[in-house]
Amino acid sequence: MNVPLLVNDFIRRASSLYPDKTAVVDGRRYSYAEFHQRANRLSNALLKLGIRKGDRVCILSPNSHFFLESFYGTSQIGAILVPLNYRLVAGDHEYILNHAGVKAVLVDLEYTKVVDQIRPNLKTVEHWIVAKDEGETPAGWTDWEQMVQAASPAPPPSIDLGENDLVSINYTSGTTARPKGVMLTHRTLYINAYGLLVHLGVRHEDIELWTLPMFHCNGWGGVYALTGVAGTHIVLRTVDAKKIFELIEKEQVTFACMGPAVLRAILD
Repeated sequence: MNVPLLVNDFIRRASSLYPDKTAVVDGRRYSYAEFHQRANRLSNALLKLGIRKGDRVCILSPNSHFFLESFYGTSQIGAILVPLNYRLVAGDHEYILNHAGVKAVLVDLEYTKVVDQIRPNLKTVEHWIVAKDEGETPAGWTDWEQMVQAASPAPPPSIDLGENDLVSINYTSGTTARPKGVMLTHRTLYINAYGLLVHLGVRHEDIELWTLPMFHCNGWGGVYALTGVAGTHIVLRTVDAKKIFELIEKEQVTFACMGPAVLRAILD
């Protein structure tokens, strides 16, 4: 019997075997049972909006627990996540959203004004959802937290998924031409996660500090690899050297993926 390689297996395994272990630290702490339930709630909320297998759902956000939840909340129902690079200008976002045929946008409160600039030009978007832990909900936006709390924490209805089905479309930065969408499948991301586990020697006991943007190649596969071994995700919203040192000490961080600019910041 052939068993398809599906990224959904990573969160199911972690929540089944280690329900009480800390999964995510982002202001508050979420256990793996809570993390999975929040992903389930998002899946069920998206289904209620009419999102189905193959539909595109984008997320524009810095690192956050919302971002982590979006990876599994979409893949569980066969929707395709389009993570946007928040460093791009509004015109690039407009092109990507139209090119990908995005049906629902999940946007951090900080970036709603950017999307509102291009809203009249977005041809396929039907749902506008804002992610925030506090603050007012802008006009024309649906509050993510209210939406998911009204949804069931039970697993969404089972659907037919194959390992060659798409999980995400990740767009390039467009430095040489228009951004290009790279289509990543369950099998691609599953094997990539195992590559990361082997290459970095990631263990169940590991605690990762998310200095790497989650939009960047799906966090280099870390959103799946670390979850697969039930490690702990310590979320860092923006690169702040003082905050990095504080989190390393407080949370006993064991590893982080840092680019040269981040290393320069903490060295300084």
